[in-house]
Amino acid sequence: TIARSELYDYLLIESSGVSDPGPVAETFSFESDGHGLSLKSFAVLDSIVTVCDGVTLLRELVNADDVT
Repeated sequence: TIARSELYDYLLIESSGVSDPGPVAETFSFESDGHGLSLKSFAVLDSIVTVCDGVTLLRELVNADDVT
């Protein structure tokens, strides 16, 4: 596997279109009930980076009443 090969220091997970990174991040703490497998035994979530469209963000911030 990639984790056991120790060829890579980092793995980038790109999730375009996902507005909430929470479920992707929670994958790193999931533990399988029946098998005792866990992603956190192979990998550590180091950081979450969010990229947004600056024009759209500015428009949404100006119309803050519409943002929930």
